[in-house]
Amino acid sequence: MRYYPVPYSTKEEVKLVFNLSTREFSLLLGGILTGVALAGFLSLVTGVYFFIMVVICVPVLFCLGLYASFKRVKEVDKNVTLDEHYLKAIKYRMRPHSYILYRR
Repeated sequence: MRYYPVPYSTKEEVKLVFNLSTREFSLLLGGILTGVALAGFLSLVTGVYFFIMVVICVPVLFCLGLYASFKRVKEVDKNVTLDEHYLKAIKYRMRPHSYILYRR
């Protein structure tokens, strides 16, 4: 009986830090960095101290990143995360569509 080499699966996500995948970690880090940037902008606009705005903005955007990376959405044949679902929707909207029948 012959043996065939089986390739490694490329669908799995590699765990990076704190048992989070690269996608999950980048969403959480992006939420934190966006929260700090938003806090700096709002502190300049409103005149409130930067630290107070960081305490308000960073946890909110961190939780949004957490929700987007772990919330499962039911698609036709499988469950995907919310960010993957929105990325598919954006890619679908951006690609060219050629319809066979259309009204002139």
